[in-house]
Amino acid sequence: MYYNNPMEEVMGKLREIKSIAVLFGIISIVLGIVLVVIPGQTQLIINTIVGVALLVVGLIGIFGFASLKKKSNHSGAMVILPVVIAILGLFVLLNPDVTIFTVGILMAVFALVMAIDNFMIALNSKKRGEDTKAIVIFGVIHLVFAILMAWNVFATMTAIVMIAGIYLIVNGVTMLAVSSIVNNVEEITYEIEESIDKSKHGDRFR
Repeated sequence: MYYNNPMEEVMGKLREIKSIAVLFGIISIVLGIVLVVIPGQTQLIINTIVGVALLVVGLIGIFGFASLKKKSNHSGAMVILPVVIAILGLFVLLNPDVTIFTVGILMAVFALVMAIDNFMIALNSKKRGEDTKAIVIFGVIHLVFAILMAWNVFATMTAIVMIAGIYLIVNGVTMLAVSSIVNNVEEITYEIEESIDKSKHGDRFR
């Protein structure tokens, strides 16, 4: 898009920023509300999307291998990966609870490893006389998360989804607030432009 003067270009950019902020703000708020209101169903939806994606990728890989096999002498071992992916996709679709539980346990194990790592770093830092408060706090946070996740995977996963929903709502409101600020900047810019034009016209008649 071409503009007649730099001011019009600035105004055009401001309108683009405002439109993007409003769009993403509304989408973020809607998604956030969905996550907060129906966290359990949201987990199942995400599980279904992941399962379908894996199944489609696996099937595409299998059919792709079949077409390549006719044209060249590829080893049959190449079909193993897409077959495994397709089977994994079916497993995810048919066993959503097991999948969510597995993901939760993996997150718990990861958090536990991070907690142990932080505590080891804190121990070594303490021997060197360094301040270890921040590292210990992060280690405790990871440890608490690991315990909560291992204690009740589904409840913790639901809580995580709801927290993500709250974040999205706050982010959406922030984006709309940004669009409002951009709108105010646009109005101020117009006023400045009008003042400059009036001063120019006033100088001509002197």
